[in-house]
Amino acid sequence: MGPVNGGGPREHRAPQGAPRLTASAPAAGPARRAAPDDPRTHPGATMSDVDPIEVQQALKGASYPTDRKTLTDVARRNKAQDEVVDRISRLRSDRIEGPDQVEKEMFDR
Repeated sequence: MGPVNGGGPREHRAPQGAPRLTASAPAAGPARRAAPDDPRTHPGATMSDVDPIEVQQALKGASYPTDRKTLTDVARRNKAQDEVVDRISRLRSDRIEGPDQVEKEMFDR
């Protein structure tokens, strides 16, 4: 026996008057938030919880050598996440010679 309805893909149509959902329109409902015990938002989060790409974006336009406070200000101006700004403000060295030093201090243990 052959396929029903001509064998092509079936098209689903919403009832007339129903709202259409598209890929660019988010579904209705509450926004998702991180769980309170999510380590990325916990004050005791470790340095490895910060994404290196976010750090690079936060420090875009920084001139080296520089100091820790200037890098922190650059990150704030670049609208970096609070956690990233906090991690930059707590680098071990006050004088920073370049982005490689930032990476080493933030991610090497």
